[in-house]
Amino acid sequence: MRINLVNHNQGINIAFRGARGGYRPSQVKKELLYAADKFEIQDSNKDRKIQKFLDKNQSFIYLGAGGQGIVRKIPYTNLAIKSKHSNQDRLSTIDTNLNQYERMNNIVAKGKDNDYTILRYIDGIHSEDIKGKRNLDAYTQIVNNMPQSAYDEYLEKTAHIHMENLFFDTIGDNMIIDIQNSRFEPIDIAKGPTMTSYALGYEKQEGGDEIVKINPIECMYFGIYNVLLTDDNFEFFAKTAIAAAKDCKYFSGFDYDIRYNGSVYQKNKYIQNKITSIYSRLKELHNKKIELNKQGYKSFEIEETLKKQIDKFVADINEEIIPEDDLNTEELIELAQKSDLLV
Repeated sequence: MRINLVNHNQGINIAFRGARGGYRPSQVKKELLYAADKFEIQDSNKDRKIQKFLDKNQSFIYLGAGGQGIVRKIPYTNLAIKSKHSNQDRLSTIDTNLNQYERMNNIVAKGKDNDYTILRYIDGIHSEDIKGKRNLDAYTQIVNNMPQSAYDEYLEKTAHIHMENLFFDTIGDNMIIDIQNSRFEPIDIAKGPTMTSYALGYEKQEGGDEIVKINPIECMYFGIYNVLLTDDNFEFFAKTAIAAAKDCKYFSGFDYDIRYNGSVYQKNKYIQNKITSIYSRLKELHNKKIELNKQGYKSFEIEETLKKQIDKFVADINEEIIPEDDLNTEELIELAQKSDLLV
């Protein structure tokens, strides 16, 4: 039997940011009712009023489309609606009772007949929009210049998603880079690994069970780049490695086996040697964390015990690889606008 990526010994709470969107049901309805008033929708029943407003979704700003529906920005709100291709003008009433999969997928409400979902609107660069080398070079530069805190949080999201036995859908390009808030936002999380491009590992346990393992560097790489081919992702690799080195909570679901031989590793000999060295040091730290975990150490105790080794790892990579002056938020937004990645 295969069981999901989970840290059994540390009892991690897997609710990430209270459903990633951070929206309360009352807040969702409040925004939608405000928008309905702007559209001069009349109805004394609040849910019916919202339904009548959402029936006008074909007039909302088009954002994109996929196999499961069309996504549009809901005016006067920080929300979007994804409605099925076959049913866009007679929607069911709103339902704010969500399961964990829906919450992890940026969903904040849905139709009672599952004919639409209301999503947290994320303003940023969508990886699906990268067209041509000019766009890709700017996209890569923006990824490389995102602050370390964005990579740390991205690693945490990656862990939480897989702890729920969910996976990145990398059949499509499903990453939004929120420059303003310094976040990588994976979207369209899949219920099974058949939609992933990154390979999984499985560790045998006593009794015959297998725990799913991911290489977080490869997983995070596919989340951002997927089929996009770039030669300038070494700084991404370095910052991802730093996030992995600092992590003392989710490591038991990780390994650092190289399962992918694509562009993330196809570098000149010098960089290949650097990558090999980084992986070797990560594995050494990882094995120490595993051993302390087996001895009953809690995450903060592991962090305290290995602080010197972790700090040295981070300092070395910062000195050898990462430029001192990353572009700031305003400069990244300007770059994105000049490259037609943001309007």
